[in-house]
Amino acid sequence: MHEEFVILAKELIDENGRSTTFSKTETVADLNKPWQGNSAPLVVISTQKAVYVPISDKQKLGLDFIPEELLLRASEVLLVAYEAVDLTETKVITDSVEFRVQWCYALKPGETTILYAFGIKR
Repeated sequence: MHEEFVILAKELIDENGRSTTFSKTETVADLNKPWQGNSAPLVVISTQKAVYVPISDKQKLGLDFIPEELLLRASEVLLVAYEAVDLTETKVITDSVEFRVQWCYALKPGETTILYAFGIKR
């Protein structure tokens, strides 16, 4: 139903974005020893173009669909067009540096995912 918006988001992000890797961990940390953290290697979900947006530009760039309390937890927002891969399990985003995902928010009217917005922090 919203396929034209999916195509538009992909075109704009491909034109203005940079290559980014989206990763997750395969296993969960030991709940009995949370201080040890998760030593499992990262598994790449996808590598695709993304646009990095400073939080200060949220009004100017139309990020009003993201709740304010989520924006306060991140240093930047990353916009990614939907490319038939579910990115909601992403925990680490790698560009030239590694970012931790604070939250993931999908712009999804009905059944169609148009884009993902990630709150990221170093």
